[in-house]
Parts: sequence; structure tokens; C-alpha cells
Amino acid sequence: MTELISLLEQVESSGTFSVGGTLPPILPGLKVRGAGNIALPLPEEQARVLIALSQQAPFSRGEETIVDTDVRKSWQISAEDFELTNPQWEEALQESVNQIEKQMGLSGCEIEFEQYKLLVYAEGSFFTAHRDTEKTPNMFATLVNGMGG
Repeated sequence: MTELISLLEQVESSGTFSVGGTLPPILPGLKVRGAGNIALPLPEEQARVLIALSQQAPFSRGEETIVDTDVRKSWQISAEDFELTNPQWEEALQESVNQIEKQMGLSGCEIEFEQYKLLVYAEGSFFTAHRDTEKTPNMFATLVNGMGG
């Protein structure tokens, strides 16, 4: 154990473990299959439509994927069923990823972000503290964008 501690003390890192920030006030151009263009901030009527088009969001526990509204109460729409159509949003998001690379000490690494799902949180929705599971090979982070509300 002493050897491990000694080795860990020698590790030099130029980055941080967690990064946060804000995007410029650009509307993403959210379009959902079956609902069309979605206004932001989200009107209550469109929120009901999105929830009707969604599935209850599950979570992973070990090797299992389960739905338990005592642990997570939110809805999800798969990436194939929505798109963000504003090219300025894509540019702003890419700039954020570039900043994340720098702040995490990953400059020179090729980092990609991919849209995984759209989560819908209504009043009273929640997700208890957790650690995300790897969705794709070499996934090392989750990029969260809160839109409206």
C-alpha cells in the first residue's frame, strides 16, 4: 500500500476532474419526432407532448437496467428521435468541448461528443446521486446541457 501511495503522489496532472460553465444564449433548435419544433423555455403543453412521446428513464444497477421511480423519475427520448437544428448551437457546443479538453488537461487528445438521449424532467422529477455507466467504448465523461426551464 505504501508503494501505491508513493506512486500516486508522483502523478502530475495539469487538469481538473470536473468542469462546468455556460453556453451562450443560443436556442438549440430542438425538433422531436412526433412533436415537431419545441419552444424553449418549454411550455407546459409541449412538456406533456414530450412526456407522452417518451419512455420512463431507466438506470443501471450492476449489469441490470431497471426502472424505479424511487431512484429516478424522469423520461427519455432516444437520440434517433430528436435533433438540434441550429448550427450556431453545434458551434457553441464544440467550443465548450474544446474548453473542457483544456481544463481537464486533455489538449492534443481527440475528444468527440455524441448525442445520447434527451431527458425530460418535470416538476417533482429527480435522479438520485449516481455515477454514469459507460455507454460507448472509451467513454470517460458525461456532458449535460440544461435547456430552458
